[in-house]
Amino acid sequence: MRFQTLDPWFRPEHALIIREEGRIVSQVTIFERPVRFGPAVLKMGGIGDVMTVPEYRGKGYSTLLMQAALDYMRKEKFDLTMLFGIPNYYHKFGYIEAMKNYQLEFLNSQFNLESPEYQIRKFTPQDLPEMLQLYQDNIKAANLVIDRTVPYLESKAIDPAHLLIITDAGNRLMGYAHTWDHISGVFTVIEAVTQNYEVSGVLLQEILNRKPASEPTLKIKMSPQMPFVKHIRYLGTELKSRCFGEGEGKGMLAIVDLCQLLNKLKPILEERVANSRFYQFTGKLVIQTQQSVELSFNNGILELCKSYQQVSADKVHFKTDFRYFVRNIVGYWSILDLLEQTDARVADPQTLDLLRVLFPEADAFLLPLDYF
Repeated sequence: MRFQTLDPWFRPEHALIIREEGRIVSQVTIFERPVRFGPAVLKMGGIGDVMTVPEYRGKGYSTLLMQAALDYMRKEKFDLTMLFGIPNYYHKFGYIEAMKNYQLEFLNSQFNLESPEYQIRKFTPQDLPEMLQLYQDNIKAANLVIDRTVPYLESKAIDPAHLLIITDAGNRLMGYAHTWDHISGVFTVIEAVTQNYEVSGVLLQEILNRKPASEPTLKIKMSPQMPFVKHIRYLGTELKSRCFGEGEGKGMLAIVDLCQLLNKLKPILEERVANSRFYQFTGKLVIQTQQSVELSFNNGILELCKSYQQVSADKVHFKTDFRYFVRNIVGYWSILDLLEQTDARVADPQTLDLLRVLFPEADAFLLPLDYF
C-alpha cells in the first residue's frame, strides 16, 4: 500500500479487500490510468494485486472481488480494463488477450556509430519534464500507452544506474533509454525514446558498450513500431522479433462500457472514415453484442453512439461476442480475423468494408515501465 499511495491516480476506493475475523484475507487493486488511443485519452482500470492468503483460498473470495471491481469501474465510468494475469482464469470475467508483447534481439556485433555532437550521462530528476515531452512525441500514433505525467514518473522511483540520457552540445535532452527489466532482472532495453535516427544510433552504441558480456545478444522489449526500433532498423541493423502467443503473459482487456468507449474514439473513427470511400457516408451501423450500440453517420460525420438493451435481428448489421470485439477496437485483430475465428456475422459487403475502415489492425501495447 505504501507503493500504491505514491501513485498520483490512486484512491482508497481502488483497493478492495475481504476481511475474515478482522484479518484482511483477500484483495484486488484497481490501478487507474489515462491511456492514449491516437488523439483520444481513455479511462482505463488496471487490475493488480490479486491475492488471497493461502489458507483462505478456495472460498471464492477473488471471484467476489473481481466482480466488485468490475461493478465499481462501471459505476465510475471507466472505458476499458486491463490486466496481466494467469491464463484460463480471467476469461470468465470478460477479459481476453488483446495486447501485443514483443521481445526483440539485436544480432549485429559489428555496429559502430559515434558522434561528438552528443554526450551520454546519468539521469537526474530534473530531466523528467524533457523526458515526458520526448515520450509524448514518440507515442502519438500508439494505442493504449499510458498518458504519463511528471508526478507519475516520479512515483516510479527510476534508478539512475539503469537510465541513460543523451544530450546535444547545448545540453538539450535528445533521448533516453531504460536498460533494466526489473521483472526478469536482466539487462534489457525496456524503453528508448529519441529525437532522430542519428541520436538512436549513438544511443544504441552506448547501450551495446554497457551490455554485460554474459548476455550473448541485446534484448529489447519494445514494439517494432516505436521510432527507436524503426531507426535502428533503417541504420542497417539486424533484429529478431518474437510476438508472444496467448497464455504467455500478454496483456488482457475487457470493455467496461462500449458506447462510452466508442464516443470517446469519435475523432479517430471520423478520421478513418474521412480517409476512405465512406467519407460522405450517411446511415447507421447497428452492432449487436452483450452491449448493443448504434453508430449514426451524417455525411461522414459520426453522431453520438446510442446503446440498446435489446435490438431486433432485422436491424443488426454486425453481430459479435462482446469479449472478442475488444480485439477489433484496439487493432489486435482485423475484422477478417474475427469472422474467420469466431461465429461473428456481418449483414452485407458494405458493412464489412465499413467495419474494416473503422477498426483496422494496429499495434496495441504497454511499455514495461508502465506495468502494474
